[in-house]
Amino acid sequence: AMRIRHGRSLAEALAQMNALPRPIRDMLAAAERSGSVEASTATAAEHAAQERDAAADTVVAGSAAGALALGAVITLIALAIAWRNLYEAIFERAGV
Repeated sequence: AMRIRHGRSLAEALAQMNALPRPIRDMLAAAERSGSVEASTATAAEHAAQERDAAADTVVAGSAAGALALGAVITLIALAIAWRNLYEAIFERAGV
């Protein structure tokens, strides 16, 4: 805000901050040149919300896949123990 108050353009101020992704900064710079900053900020906010939602979906999908893999490993271990115990009982009864 201080840079803009001192006469710099919105594009220059945002470029120095590196707070926004490059496509958003370019979109806001173009909007500033065309005089439609207000409409572009709404578009930028919508884009940021979509990016946030996509990132959250990725985390959820990764967590679900991890939980599924962990469940599969636990199930396989339980099955291996059960089969081992079964065969030990069979061999014990057979006297082997």
